Amino acid sequence: MFRYIRTITICFFDILCAYFGWMIPFSRHPERYPLQYRYAKVRKLTLKVTKYMHVDIIAKNPEILKTPRTYVFIGNHTSMYDALIMLCLSEYPVSFVGKHEIRHMPFFGRIMKAIDAVFIERDNLKKEVAVLREVKLALKEKKMSWVIFPEGTRNKNPEGPLLPFKAGSFRMAFDTDTPIVPIAIYGAHRPLNTKYRLKRFPIHVSFLDTITPDQFKQQNTVTIANHVQNIIQDEVKRLQVLDGHLLMMKTDKKKR
Repeated sequence: MFRYIRTITICFFDILCAYFGWMIPFSRHPERYPLQYRYAKVRKLTLKVTKYMHVDIIAKNPEILKTPRTYVFIGNHTSMYDALIMLCLSEYPVSFVGKHEIRHMPFFGRIMKAIDAVFIERDNLKKEVAVLREVKLALKEKKMSWVIFPEGTRNKNPEGPLLPFKAGSFRMAFDTDTPIVPIAIYGAHRPLNTKYRLKRFPIHVSFLDTITPDQFKQQNTVTIANHVQNIIQDEVKRLQVLDGHLLMMKTDKKKR
């Protein structure tokens, strides 16, 4: 609990000024401000909060984020921090496809709206189609990359298997010939959970081999969804082992 109090205390004025200074205007009228400007503001605040939350992001192959090329990033999902990680790592704008409920979350919802995130209502097919059409248009115009968590909801058991990937999450990449980059994330469930008492919170992120349109066009969305889920699951297992060794090394150092 102390780390939350400490972070809020240190970042209080930054968060307060950001909320009234740009979060509200950006989220209400994003079209009035350039995307790069909005994204830079969101990323700067995210980096500061992450720093004072004592989060260490350990990234494998982050070089893919160093170019302005457009991708569809597909990742596993255990926490809201999954999105914050991508904001921290990518200097170029990325946005997100999320559940409708996120829109109404304090602060986080406004941040997502400020960077053009879209929200799907699972029980409203008409609106879901309209939202996906909006993302497809952005991908065709190569405005930015998009991050999708195809499990559809947060996996509450980060140590267990991934939830089934929804094949429809891959349709946007198929329809716009956009390369798919699988992402494996482990450790994002800890910073916002008070039961984890660590001085620092390692979060492992692996950017796996890009799947080009030439590769996935030979398959259907169900086949590619199963394939991507399997390779992410294998990498998450590897990251779990790596994370265990890292925490054990830190424990051994404390005992010396």
